[in-house]
Amino acid sequence: MGDLIVNINMAGELEKSIYFGGSVVKIENAIGIACGGVIPIFEDAVGNTGEVDLLKPLLGGISTDGIVRVDDLLTDDLELLGDRALKGLPETHRLGDGELRQKRGTVLLAGREFGKGSSREQAVWALLEAGISAVVAESVGPIFKKNAAYLGLHVSTDMILASRINDGDPVPLEAFLNDYDPMHKEIIEAGDLFGYLRLINEGKVPEPKITTPAGTPMNLYEQRVAKALNVPAVKPGDYGLLTPDLVFSYTGLSGLAMQTMLREYGRVQRKMPSENILLFNDHFRYRDPHRPTIGELTENQRVFASNLELPDGNYFGERRGGICHSEVKDLRDPRQCTSIAGTDSHTPTSGSRPVLAIPIGSSMFAAVVAEGKIPYSVGKTLLVKLTGELPAGVSIRDAQLQWARNYKEEIKAGGLSDIPDVVELAGAALDNLSLEDIEAICNMVPEVWLAEVAAVPAFRAGVEHLMKKWGMTEEEAIELYGRPQTGCNYALRVEYDLGMTVPGVALPGNPSNFVPLSELTTHLEVDLAFIGSCTNGYEAVEAAAAVLMGRKVKTKLVVVPSSPVVRERLGRAGILKILEESGVEIEEVSACSACIGNGPNALKAGEVGFSATNRNFPGRMGDKSAEAFLGSPLLAALTAMMGKIPTASEYRNEMERVERNLNILRDLSEFPN
Repeated sequence: MGDLIVNINMAGELEKSIYFGGSVVKIENAIGIACGGVIPIFEDAVGNTGEVDLLKPLLGGISTDGIVRVDDLLTDDLELLGDRALKGLPETHRLGDGELRQKRGTVLLAGREFGKGSSREQAVWALLEAGISAVVAESVGPIFKKNAAYLGLHVSTDMILASRINDGDPVPLEAFLNDYDPMHKEIIEAGDLFGYLRLINEGKVPEPKITTPAGTPMNLYEQRVAKALNVPAVKPGDYGLLTPDLVFSYTGLSGLAMQTMLREYGRVQRKMPSENILLFNDHFRYRDPHRPTIGELTENQRVFASNLELPDGNYFGERRGGICHSEVKDLRDPRQCTSIAGTDSHTPTSGSRPVLAIPIGSSMFAAVVAEGKIPYSVGKTLLVKLTGELPAGVSIRDAQLQWARNYKEEIKAGGLSDIPDVVELAGAALDNLSLEDIEAICNMVPEVWLAEVAAVPAFRAGVEHLMKKWGMTEEEAIELYGRPQTGCNYALRVEYDLGMTVPGVALPGNPSNFVPLSELTTHLEVDLAFIGSCTNGYEAVEAAAAVLMGRKVKTKLVVVPSSPVVRERLGRAGILKILEESGVEIEEVSACSACIGNGPNALKAGEVGFSATNRNFPGRMGDKSAEAFLGSPLLAALTAMMGKIPTASEYRNEMERVERNLNILRDLSEFPN
């Protein structure tokens, strides 16, 4: 971060300004800023340092994959991360090793949605280590913005600041606080997350207290926060210290947490009970000769697990367990486990259960393990009401991608300047959806609604699951899920009719690039179709088998069951055999695989893929030049069968057969859907 300078002005008032490098100059008796220069990322190219032109369009949609590619984040060496900053940008913008640092700028200027997507904290570290002290962008991804506050990277959406900084005008610290809630303002003023916790521990700042009176109407999410914080009521903007009941991380992020502890404490420190800590090896399970550091990261995590004295059952090594979100959601009885925190943006998958499930970065993971507590601020909530039923031949994935396309316009229509942090589901249609449908909706709240947390009221499949899994009565399960209280507030309300869902695809680059099959003009041949990731479960693979019964694939289709439990069910139902007879490759271990560009099935240079996962940002599934379409598992299987993305008429012609096969498979299953 930039150096904080305290100055007494002519009126004797204390002022705080930020020094971004260069020489400090005095302007009209106040501390000014002379920085190393602003680096603009224009729509057509990365500009020269100091080339600030606010009338020239800036590049938007720079995801965390664009800031630091999957290939480049596989290290615990922060200096190396700095060398690799912005290597994931498009070819016209991409910087080489160390090039951002060599530009000697300290402020990055970008367009809308900077830092969207994955919660990877390496994106912030890469910029900091490349010498960037601040980011000024038209809008910023919510998780990136919070990670920036925790690590000391200043962020603002006030575009005028870029010109002021570049001109050497005074810029007070307050200018970088305007986009934050009170809790994150305190963290920024303390320097970073650990500075804030240190001040609390030393009694230099008071521990935050929530004083919202009992009886204040709360929506469902707010009720879960109040329960987790052990207070009678909360409202948006309240904040306190949270001790999650379960926390988890994985190879690629846990190492940064360990390095953070060593830097802050000089050792691995743990105040959280070891039985409440989980470490997974799902994201980068495959060793790769082109990525030798994967082995080093895996070994680092083993060392971390040993230092934390984790029980054997809490370490999910190379050959054990499945994808973290598929495992975590049912590891603990929600009557005792009220809050979960994980170092991944898809942690809200567990919001399909009656718990508070929040994504955190590596530093926050280090803090909660070392201190036993982390600051948590109550967010604003989007209410999503679902009506109707999904038509035959479409899936919840079609609906999700359709919603993602429309959401930005709904935000504008609602007159909101801030995107809500939380998605709360509602509506009678929830009872028409399966548990896995609801899990998929919760899983993709970052892609569809740019949110971090999901909350669901009592719904048929969820209640039945709690009764079967944990032996609850129906009344107990319904009460545990809960309902929003009369008079509670939402930042925005939207309504979707499931009956209006049509089959379609998200074009390469963004899950929001949805196009109905009936409007798709190019039906490309594909090199790989992929069904896997934390977004899918048993039903996704079952749908693929319904497509492929008695047929052969024309192009490679890879299926990865999301957990050993799902794999076992698929085997007992005969679904894996159907897929194998159709020529499908079934990976032997349950891991993220091609979804995050890891393993032998990652997309190669120039390839076209069709994926039933949750993200298709450039480079996400492999080589930067590869193109990845997103769609439903059913459409992925149909694409593999035909060797190309089908037309709408080709799709319709197959649906009667597919629906008939689905009914057969459901009758054969030991676990009817």
